[in-house]
Amino acid sequence: PVTSNINTFITQEIFRQLSGVNDSLFEHEFNDNEEVIIDANFTVVITDGDSNYVNVLNGSESSVTTELIQEVVDDLSDTMASLTDGQQYEQIMNTLKYNNSTVYYVAQCSVDNDCTITMVTNAYQDEFKDAIVNSVIVTIFTMTCLIFFVLILWIGSIIVPLNKMRRYVNSIRNDQKIDFDLPVNRYDEIGDLSRALVEMKAYIDKQDEVKLEMIQNISHDLKTPIATIKSYAESIKDGIYPYGTLEDSVDVIIEHANRLEKKVYSLLLLNKMDYVRDNASEGNTLDMHALIDRVIQQFRVVHPEIDWRVKCDDSRFHGDEESWRIVIENLLENASRYSLTYIGIELNNNHLSVANDGPRLDEEKLQTIFKPYEVGNKGQFGLGLSIVKRVCDTYGYYVVAQNLSDGVIFKIYPQEEKKTRSKNKDKDK
Repeated sequence: PVTSNINTFITQEIFRQLSGVNDSLFEHEFNDNEEVIIDANFTVVITDGDSNYVNVLNGSESSVTTELIQEVVDDLSDTMASLTDGQQYEQIMNTLKYNNSTVYYVAQCSVDNDCTITMVTNAYQDEFKDAIVNSVIVTIFTMTCLIFFVLILWIGSIIVPLNKMRRYVNSIRNDQKIDFDLPVNRYDEIGDLSRALVEMKAYIDKQDEVKLEMIQNISHDLKTPIATIKSYAESIKDGIYPYGTLEDSVDVIIEHANRLEKKVYSLLLLNKMDYVRDNASEGNTLDMHALIDRVIQQFRVVHPEIDWRVKCDDSRFHGDEESWRIVIENLLENASRYSLTYIGIELNNNHLSVANDGPRLDEEKLQTIFKPYEVGNKGQFGLGLSIVKRVCDTYGYYVVAQNLSDGVIFKIYPQEEKKTRSKNKDKDK
């Protein structure tokens, strides 16, 4: 395709140049001794219609022979004979074959058949074509090399960071030390991914530290009731009653066994919540008011010293009763652990809140209190609140902890309100 287009362009360009030279010389009268500056590749022939006299004005390097000139003149005569009188005054552009060459010529004749012919052989075409093709090839080669170089740099800027990310992920998977940095300073997708991997690694490291601390604390926490049960059992076996009577000593064993059972149950329940799915009936079918009343009755017996301030309407929640019972029990148990004088429970328009007048929480603790294995102010593990969050997430609710002027409040509301509250908060800012 390039060669075909170049050949067409060269043919048009040759005729254009021949036409320009021929047009400028047509009206000029030449004599034998006159020197005319002509392109070195062109030959100009002046023919006399009356005497058939031919005056050849060659360029300095023209290789046109007498025989070729005669062929061109004869071909022009044949062409002129086939034209009408009006057409003979116009330029004639034609080509003819001579030996193995192609001759391009442009002729213009007067009324007296005096003609000016400008011609050139295909040697000029080949030279012209070689110059253009070589220029095009050099340009294409240069551009190809430049594009290739840019592509190499671009691919290198992608492959090298991707290889680093692969090594980074493999090091995390194999728990190996990472002695290189990811390109977190890039402001493209690779930079975003690098920053996400670094944040993930930091989060994993923090979780590992928290879990290690949790295991140590749980081990210590479980060790105490186990050691108490073991020592009291051995004492009773030896006929010694640490609390004076057999019944009182056995009651202590039962108390510590209940503590141990409760801690193990919390761990099992937290693990179970990882696999909870929303299989409840569609819509808000659970009578939350009745469920709260039943749970509060149990807590009032255990904590009669607390002022229970209950204000509930007939609200219904989505989910099954057993899961929400665990949520309410954990919130009330957490509130009773820190409460000084009262616990406030309010249920209104599908919103549930549990408040107490205990110590306020640090701002950092407010953001992490629902995470698994989080340790509370009194060294208690945050398994209960983690379970609360898991249930709320499963059934499409959002739970948040906030400080009050005289304590802490936990609020539960539908997740669709979360975006609205966030927008309003941003608007207030």
